[in-house]
Amino acid sequence: MFNHKHLTSILLLVLLLAIALNNIVFWVLKVKALENANEYIIYFDEHAQLFQVISTTQCIVENVFWNIKAVLARCTPSAISIIKSFGFSTYPNINISIHSTLSSLRVVGSVQRISQGYGLLTNVTLAWSWAVSRVAADIALRYLNASIYSINIAILDTGIDPTHPLLAGKLVGWIEFDRKGRPVCSEPHDTYGHGTWVASIAAGGDGKRYVFGVAPNAKILSALVLPAGYGTSAQVLAGLDWVLKPYDCRKQPINVGRVNVVSMSFGASGNYSNVFLPAIEKLIENGIVAIAAIGNDGPYTSSNPGNIWGVIGVGATNFNDNVAWFSSFETVEWPEPPATWPFKGVYPKTYEKPDVVAPGVDVPGAFPGGLIAIDSGTSASTPIVAGVAAVVSEILYRKGLSGAKLVEAVYDVITSTTDFVNGSGSGKGLVNAFKAIAKALNFNIYSINVDVYPSEATPMSKAVAKIYNLYKETALSIYIAGVEIYKGLYRPGTVAVFTIPPTHIGGNEVIAVGIEKGSVYYGKKLIKINPDLILSTGIVGKVTNISSGEILNILVAGIGIGDIVAVYIGNNIVSFDISNLRGGIYSAVVTPFVAESNWYNVTLYDFSNPNVVLQKPLYISSRAVEVVTRIINATKIVNTTHVINNTYVKTYKLYTLLPLHISTKSYYVVGEESYIEVSSPVNISIQRVEIFTKPSDVVDVEIVNISNPYNNLYRIWIKPVAKKQFSYAEAVATIYVNVNESLLPYTTTLTILWQSPEKAIATGVNSTIKNATKGVTNIVLSIAANVTSQISSVAKELNNLKTYLDIVNSSLAKSYDEISKRIDLISKEVTIAYAIAFASIAIAVVALLQRRK
Repeated sequence: MFNHKHLTSILLLVLLLAIALNNIVFWVLKVKALENANEYIIYFDEHAQLFQVISTTQCIVENVFWNIKAVLARCTPSAISIIKSFGFSTYPNINISIHSTLSSLRVVGSVQRISQGYGLLTNVTLAWSWAVSRVAADIALRYLNASIYSINIAILDTGIDPTHPLLAGKLVGWIEFDRKGRPVCSEPHDTYGHGTWVASIAAGGDGKRYVFGVAPNAKILSALVLPAGYGTSAQVLAGLDWVLKPYDCRKQPINVGRVNVVSMSFGASGNYSNVFLPAIEKLIENGIVAIAAIGNDGPYTSSNPGNIWGVIGVGATNFNDNVAWFSSFETVEWPEPPATWPFKGVYPKTYEKPDVVAPGVDVPGAFPGGLIAIDSGTSASTPIVAGVAAVVSEILYRKGLSGAKLVEAVYDVITSTTDFVNGSGSGKGLVNAFKAIAKALNFNIYSINVDVYPSEATPMSKAVAKIYNLYKETALSIYIAGVEIYKGLYRPGTVAVFTIPPTHIGGNEVIAVGIEKGSVYYGKKLIKINPDLILSTGIVGKVTNISSGEILNILVAGIGIGDIVAVYIGNNIVSFDISNLRGGIYSAVVTPFVAESNWYNVTLYDFSNPNVVLQKPLYISSRAVEVVTRIINATKIVNTTHVINNTYVKTYKLYTLLPLHISTKSYYVVGEESYIEVSSPVNISIQRVEIFTKPSDVVDVEIVNISNPYNNLYRIWIKPVAKKQFSYAEAVATIYVNVNESLLPYTTTLTILWQSPEKAIATGVNSTIKNATKGVTNIVLSIAANVTSQISSVAKELNNLKTYLDIVNSSLAKSYDEISKRIDLISKEVTIAYAIAFASIAIAVVALLQRRK
């Protein structure tokens, strides 16, 4: 018989089941509501209070940044309104990108090739960046012993290639973050090339043989926050959080010492939100100088975080020390300045950006795979300032400064020792490493004036320099483009005569410097360099006449860096190459055989700068030549296959100048077939091809075939075959062309790479994928990173609750103990057996109570 006892038991059972069901339904409904939610950065002072608010709203915490006190949460708009009402600062998880003016970096060759000499001019260093000399960082290394300071530069970017010759041994800290700012276990790699490039501009090379970084003694901490050049503010905040207390991918601390600066060659253009402000505030309070690109969108714009007060925002200059056309600048009106701020004690409503400028046009640097690339943008300018600021920071830190006072002092030293830049957008001026480091070391700095005559010149020509504001005989050195051209006691009123070394087009710095007993002398003047075409016989001096068949040295100097250049003798192309980092090309060619002695034009065409076309007359004396040719290897011609027997051909011919064009690829890759193209307006046929490699013990070049797709157009199909691994090699191809029964040799050079630059990047990406499969932990991380909202389930929400419990401090832990037990019960999938047990107990209790009545 059904009575009130049964009813009480049933009601108790229903209540217990309802509680369990309510928890499940609550979290299921919450997950459903969050399907259309957005990601926000939420800053907190007390994490327990934030947990209380988030746990009762439609939000899920996706990551926590403990050092900067922020979380990444997915929330509905209504939830964000509630969170804001409690006084928490919230910001959308915005997109961030690298700042590169050009679409991609331009590879100009390998480190080995770039380092090759200028023919007879072996005293000139070619593995050199004009930006280093422009800010006098190389002089600071020589005179102020700046390399003795142990410094750490943190770089947030696309990654790094730590095996690059310019960066080997410099990486001391590595981390990769996914788009939610969660660590990813991986080996150091670069996803785009940009991170390797900027790292080398800050700290690449050794400052002697390889002059690329302004602080070559620095160690690097690299955080991959912008895969392929794009990321989120959560990734950037994760990087800034990591800089404060570096750790590995498993959150274990790494001991790298004090981080001096953080360099950020990226930003959000036109953004003035406070999304990065609390993180920057923490950096300043910890004595870490933040340097960021101001952007490449031109006047009246700026990018966040470079436009933050207290971050050194950096603009770009060109060869002539003018603000680059793309460099951003403006008067910043900050919408919501914080009430308190550690830098200078206040956050002003308006201020000027950038703070300083640095070289940012055609700046060379490292590219993955042992290559060198050039590019333009405030991306390049930023690591230059970072390198200088790091040295200054370490000097001032050793004097006892720390925290915000240290950051302020570094800023004051950097901005008070700049070179004047005429025009808008230059901030406090062009950064000068020598003067900044000298001031940090308490040297007295005496400015001297330098005049150069003439004001325009060509490489290898004579010029004179005169020093003013110097009132006693002083030991001085004078440098042009990093090359010392005068050293000794300079007497006021005299002049120094010197030869201008090979260097790039446009403005080049002439720097006079001296040091004595706590004082330094410094003066700078720009001289304009114009292109020149210099012909010589390889002994000394220029030539205007030569006999056919002799070696002619051709020096192209004073053109742009990385320009594509061709040199012709008459109608015959004799050189086709990319200019080196000093804006020049050196080649030795055999003058062609001519029908009669005559004047011929040697012509330079600069395809990168069509305004540059140079001609020099050359008188070539003809002569009868005995040519003995032995045709050993048969050559197969497609569609007209025939074999030439081994023969000796002895002829006495007066060769004619043949208008022949030989086109080669920028590079040839091991294992890949490609071709050399030969064309001419007259009838020709290719009889034989010989290819010699350098170094010969690492690679061979096989001649696969010779095709004749059109009249007077031949393609010589070749395939490089490696004997052992290498990064860069060269080959010389001699093509024997039959014209009018005369066999004429034509020579061209080939660049051979182990793998293409694109593949080098892809290799880095593939390495990342492989690393993601290492170990069970990495597999789990990879799966977790790719879980979508469609797979969100009760189990995921239960895990989030456990994350919340971790956030709660010890005072609240006991309060949530019951919730934790409930989570464990639900996760074990409560079965009907539990319900029956609860019901049995309830019935027994009710029965007992009835008996007592």
